[in-house]
Amino acid sequence: MNKKVDVEIIKPLVQQHARDAVFYWQQLNTGRFSPLVTSQKWHHFRRQLNAHIDGLRAAGQEGWDAAFKNYSRWKTESEAFICWLLALEQDEPSHIRILHNMASGNSDSSLQGMVEAIAWLPEPQTRLILARWRAESSSDERKLEAWLQAMGSSGIEPQEELFPLLEHENPHIRAVCCELVGKLRLHRYQQAVAEMLTDNDFTVREQAVLALAWLSPRIDIVDELQNLLVFHLKNAPQRGLAAVLAQRKLEYIARITGLCIPQGDRRLETILTAIPERLRLLILAFHGDPAQLSVLYKAMENEPTARLAFWAAGFISGLDMARPEYCSSAPERMKEMEQPLSFSSDDADIGLAWPDVPAVVTACHSMNLSDGPLLLGKLPSAAYCHDLLATATQAVRFAASWHLTAGDSSAPRIDTRK
Repeated sequence: MNKKVDVEIIKPLVQQHARDAVFYWQQLNTGRFSPLVTSQKWHHFRRQLNAHIDGLRAAGQEGWDAAFKNYSRWKTESEAFICWLLALEQDEPSHIRILHNMASGNSDSSLQGMVEAIAWLPEPQTRLILARWRAESSSDERKLEAWLQAMGSSGIEPQEELFPLLEHENPHIRAVCCELVGKLRLHRYQQAVAEMLTDNDFTVREQAVLALAWLSPRIDIVDELQNLLVFHLKNAPQRGLAAVLAQRKLEYIARITGLCIPQGDRRLETILTAIPERLRLLILAFHGDPAQLSVLYKAMENEPTARLAFWAAGFISGLDMARPEYCSSAPERMKEMEQPLSFSSDDADIGLAWPDVPAVVTACHSMNLSDGPLLLGKLPSAAYCHDLLATATQAVRFAASWHLTAGDSSAPRIDTRK
């Protein structure tokens, strides 16, 4: 059998590897805060992604061609990640040049895919690439921005002082530098970041708030978080991918807001009255105050939010929503609207159980819960958080990682995507 026939035989297999690699990256990218994906399932997704990338590596040029064909067509972060990873691993100048050219017209998704690809590489190779980028970034602010993002995603602390970059004339650089400081919990820059809450650029102020949420729980940023929620609700796009990304950002800010509001703080009620129901439920879940369970019971009686409210009640109390005695069947109207599980499904709570509200209320009342904040019914001690990080769902793992940092200023921020 000649080489041309060999290529024609393996081409469909290689193309399937390229499609499946994108699929599993999407699972990781969209499931980072999932209420259903456990750490075991998360690691399964990573193993599957690695297996399909191995298939593309083994296929050589055919693997690159299949991956790049997908990227050329769809131009999303997922395809960008696969292509950048292959190009950087092989250190192939022609492939890297093509990707840089594509980035000029599709910069956001290409940049994010590139940053994530660098973080996926072995650390020695990551450090070599980042050192080269830093040397090249003195005359290229876009590369400087990418360097800062990649340092944060890779968990590598810069050896140089960041004060000049926190004061950079380009607000994008200032914002990304704030993000890096928060990701790596670089406390020596905490005061400088706090002073950036009054920066004249909104994105810089936003990244300063979100960085401080991880740097120190003693800094009160509740009002600033409320301002972020209100701003994004007012200015969020209504259609397309931009709307999806805006909603993800709002949900992230809601989680952080719930974690950062002190127990019993009266501002909680003010915030809850100003935002939509789904964001309210996220805030209440991550806030972890059992005194708010009555609000969740009421939300369970509202069909559009019943499942999310049930999940939030379990997130606080530890009630197992998979147990049949706490569940009911879907309402008849919802059964008629049921869709197959797919990326196009518009059911935001697909996979979550429907509550038997009286049974849930009775069970929670019998639990004799302590004062909050609670995470699955317990106070989030360091030992408990480490247990949750090893076994729990992505949503719980994210909360556990925050509680670890809140209780120990020297603790690193654990990236629950890894």
